[in-house]
Amino acid sequence: MNHRVLYRLTAIVSFVTACLLISGCKKIIYDDLSQCPQGVDFSFYEVSLADPAKKLYPEAVKEVRIFAFDEQGRLVREISQNGLKLSEDYYLRTDYYRVGTSDFLVWAGSDLSQLDFSQFVPGKTTRAEMIVALKRQADSFKGAIAPIYVGEPENGPLTQEDRSHKGTFYDKVPIRLKQINNRLNFTLLGLHPGHTYTIQVEDNNSRYTIEGKIDKDGRFIYYSSDLKKEGTTLTAWIDVMKLEEGRNARLIVTDTTTGKEIFNENLVEDVILKPGPNGQSSPNRLDKGHIYDITLQFDYDKGTGSYVVVSGIVNKWNIVFRKVELN
Repeated sequence: MNHRVLYRLTAIVSFVTACLLISGCKKIIYDDLSQCPQGVDFSFYEVSLADPAKKLYPEAVKEVRIFAFDEQGRLVREISQNGLKLSEDYYLRTDYYRVGTSDFLVWAGSDLSQLDFSQFVPGKTTRAEMIVALKRQADSFKGAIAPIYVGEPENGPLTQEDRSHKGTFYDKVPIRLKQINNRLNFTLLGLHPGHTYTIQVEDNNSRYTIEGKIDKDGRFIYYSSDLKKEGTTLTAWIDVMKLEEGRNARLIVTDTTTGKEIFNENLVEDVILKPGPNGQSSPNRLDKGHIYDITLQFDYDKGTGSYVVVSGIVNKWNIVFRKVELN
């Protein structure tokens, strides 16, 4: 066999091998397709709060924990993945294949180590038993909470049939994410120039069901971070978990020089969602944003002998608290 013939045979073998690799498990190539890979391709997105028809791909989502459940609501499997970079074309390929109907719930973010996932046992633990909690001290939390998202399949549970005769096949499961934590940016104006102050939020929202609903919890305090005071102005921010109406989350400002609370109101109903000066409904919505810029204007009230809030602004929405006899 001369060198020219050997070269042509080598080229033909290489070409056929490449075709096999590209085509994967196909009936034309393999008689037994039962060993061909099967699975699910997961994609992730968030609906724009400004335009519900628009999909967003938050950069903050860098890791996910996917929980799969069977028809009885028992945990079947958990799939964890780091290093995600979401985009319209991104998908997470997994080998999840189970004949039957599976449902999925997803927790995502940039630092899920801030959460305590209870001990989940595949085949035993049910959805109702699964609790996710913010890691905090016994009665307080201080610091940043990286964006946290909870998601579920856009099209509901997935049914997978026996496809062992079909070769390689991956189902497509888009996951719709919703952020559940919030950043509160505070600016307090008109305070006593020589006094010191604290800002805090009291709530009971550190424990969640696996679906992202607030579970039973004890009251605790979110303390402010990066607190700065210059003259009569104080600025700070507080990261908090999910906010809801009817839960009596309290926003508390304390004059630590005198030891008196000078503001203690319902954060949601009486600040974020407070009607305007003439009773107009607030344009702010808990499901339409996760950053709230809150400015509170204080003045000295001769009647009470202390500084009180008279007005405020929440995301450019003006609110009025009370009429006082000012000095």
